[in-house]
Amino acid sequence: MSVERADALPRDATVALTNARVVDVAAGAYYPAGISVLIRGAQIVALAGLPGQPAAPAPDLTLDLGGRALIPSLFNAHCHVHSVSAGLPTAVRDVPGALWRNNRYALQQIETSMQACLERGITTVRDAATEDLRPARRLRQRIASGTLPGPRLVQSVVVGPVGSSWIPARRGLQEALIWRTMAVRPTPPDAPYAGVVAFPPDADEQAVRAAVDRAIDERGADVIKVHEQSTLRFTLDRPARIMPLAQLDALIDQARRRGVPTQMHHIQAAAFRRAVQVGVTSLDHFPYDAPLTEADGAACLAAGCVLVPTMWAFFYAGLWPMAGQPWSDHPRMRRLAAYRSRTYREMAPYWTPALRAAALGPYQTYDPAHPSLFAKRMGHSYAPVLTHGADNLLKLYAAGVPFGCGNDAGALPCTPAMVREEIGVFDLVLNEDATVMTGADALRAATLHSARALGLEQRLGSIAPGKLADLVVLEGDPLADPTRIGAPAAAVFQEGRLVVNACGLRDGQPSSAARDHPQAFRQP
Repeated sequence: MSVERADALPRDATVALTNARVVDVAAGAYYPAGISVLIRGAQIVALAGLPGQPAAPAPDLTLDLGGRALIPSLFNAHCHVHSVSAGLPTAVRDVPGALWRNNRYALQQIETSMQACLERGITTVRDAATEDLRPARRLRQRIASGTLPGPRLVQSVVVGPVGSSWIPARRGLQEALIWRTMAVRPTPPDAPYAGVVAFPPDADEQAVRAAVDRAIDERGADVIKVHEQSTLRFTLDRPARIMPLAQLDALIDQARRRGVPTQMHHIQAAAFRRAVQVGVTSLDHFPYDAPLTEADGAACLAAGCVLVPTMWAFFYAGLWPMAGQPWSDHPRMRRLAAYRSRTYREMAPYWTPALRAAALGPYQTYDPAHPSLFAKRMGHSYAPVLTHGADNLLKLYAAGVPFGCGNDAGALPCTPAMVREEIGVFDLVLNEDATVMTGADALRAATLHSARALGLEQRLGSIAPGKLADLVVLEGDPLADPTRIGAPAAAVFQEGRLVVNACGLRDGQPSSAARDHPQAFRQP
């Protein structure tokens, strides 16, 4: 990798990427052979050689991609960038160690994750909620200035009534301890840097709209998030307030008027239906408390919603077999347990050495005959994921609802760079009886559909003139092999800059720009 090499190029130079298998993600196929992608500055300016396209400008220099695949850059459409959850405690005795470890190495892990995102072609990450926006702003500034290599960060801010699941009326010691164990400092919701904007439970439409405006104008929200479930976020057994439909409709409508996309945390069928009714942009997670109907899928599709299911969090991290429990013998549980035992070691490179053992430890030591209190609680809460949850996902996918790609990193022990692992659980859940999600479908989820979920489909998500030149060069065939999606990339362009060059790309056709700037392609 050499950011300096890319920065040495004149930003007005036209660069041609040639000898590549260029993916048309919308069609799920490669463009005809011989297509070149031309970049100038931060943008794609032409697909040279594509029938029906205007004549392309002559390039100042050429990069030969050696027959590799060229795809749009990837998204992680749902994670929590500033939470570090390596080996969450499974018993009270584990709390001091986890508290010390996660806080001691949090910044190191966040920096590692940002770098790893780029190395795997992930150039856009949505931070789906955080307590304190000040670290988020500092991290964005470091990335924007080039001090820290990393993806662009899209910030969600939660808006909702006091007493709702993300904005409890009273915060107790248990919640504060959970936040601190994830290396997050609990923040009062009325602080000017809080990641939430609250309104009174009886707020009228004008007050709800004003809260949305504050989230955008004062907190800098790129996305307005609603966190809707009938229990508080951490306890799962204390009731939470659900805002009336009139408030929800006003909230979503005000964000729409401001040109800001919306996002809803939902795990219940009623919340899913309300989100579809008011037109939430991105439905995050999935309902698993009750079955959805074919009509639900059709309504979601018609409303133009994108589902970001975060399957890794609910299946891989949330579901565990337990002796004597009926879900332990479910065929899906057996498949999941076998898959997890085969793959958990692949997570090691994502973690800094100081956190690696803690992150992998639960997978190595878990005993179904002696589950921890934490595992028991998670197991009983998540057991319906195996039945209603998986069935609902299959129904929605069959209905044609677009799926985006996010993994809820930070809330559970995974990192923002683990998009490949999320795609692996897509395959496990959706392709249980037959292949309904292909590599082309998975790539579309991680690119074009995720761009739609973030309101960025006009700028990112596909390879087309006028879009940002966020591009990934891959070995292998991502349309046939979904494990290539999120694997270490051969090269990555971010807004036209070559930020990863693991395959040693060089100028393949000398030109005036290349002669004037030979350092641009000098090998490290």
